Amino acid sequence: MADIRYKPLHVGISVSNIEDAVAWFEDVLGFKLREKSEFTPMGFRVAFIDNGGGFEVELFENKETRPPSEDRFHPDTDSKTQGTKHIAFEVDDLDAELAYFKTKGIEPVMGPALCFGLYVAFIHGPDKVLLEFIEWKR
Repeated sequence: MADIRYKPLHVGISVSNIEDAVAWFEDVLGFKLREKSEFTPMGFRVAFIDNGGGFEVELFENKETRPPSEDRFHPDTDSKTQGTKHIAFEVDDLDAELAYFKTKGIEPVMGPALCFGLYVAFIHGPDKVLLEFIEWKR
């Protein structure tokens, strides 16, 4: 096994309402709240959630939050804007996941489609954050 110098720890997502975002990740993706606190020196609240697989999502709500531009809500137009694009999750059966998301009232933003030997689809998370789901088709 290769020595991993930089182990992925978490990704940070700015949200408009931290309680709603935590509830969404818990209800839809099965994440669990690890801790939540105020970070008053910078004017925001933060929550760490995880799915038990060693990767966390840091959600933070700033008092002066601003929504992103509309082009950030779709993978095609978002790819034209520099910066972080999405979070990707590996799944065993993408079609089953998409059927599950449909029961939650969530439709794909893009896909499903085959791309580079991967079967991929995107959905919106809280505040229309792009989430990608990938099934390996090799």
